[in-house]
Amino acid sequence: MPDFSIGNLRGGFCVYWRKPDGKRTRFSLQARSRAQAEAEALDVWRKENRSTLSQKVADFWEAYRDHNHGRQISTTMFYTGKSIRPHGM
Repeated sequence: MPDFSIGNLRGGFCVYWRKPDGKRTRFSLQARSRAQAEAEALDVWRKENRSTLSQKVADFWEAYRDHNHGRQISTTMFYTGKSIRPHGM
């Protein structure tokens, strides 16, 4: 489960979490009940962190390729990784 919290903001709900640099990020939600807020909060969190999550996979993939530089697996991973890496990498 992602590490975010649901709070109150101006009579409604909001979702907030801390970024790796320690800064707090907060978004107002349209939900009017706690259950709706939890579902909407998860959607907002996924949308805002999508590029960060996919970038981490690409970083690990390339680090492993660099670790195996000069071996056949490094070349193979370049081609097989196209299906999981972000476009243009």
